[in-house]
Amino acid sequence: MTTELGKFLRKLRIDKNEILLDMANKLGVSPSFLSSVEIGKRQMPPMWNIRICKLYALTDAQKATLEQVIAAQKEI
Repeated sequence: MTTELGKFLRKLRIDKNEILLDMANKLGVSPSFLSSVEIGKRQMPPMWNIRICKLYALTDAQKATLEQVIAAQKEI
């Protein structure tokens, strides 16, 4: 089951024509770790939000959405 965070990350990858491996490499983790974050088995590392914003040059709207899905993930 994909979390809202996972859906956000997956959409971001698709929009940038990347696969899971590409994003994992950019974030310095294994594809299995990234997949575990997407499906909610692992928590997103604290600094990922900043790295993702920089790596993918997120718009203000995308940054706000990312913050919302991160907050929702913490409530679970």
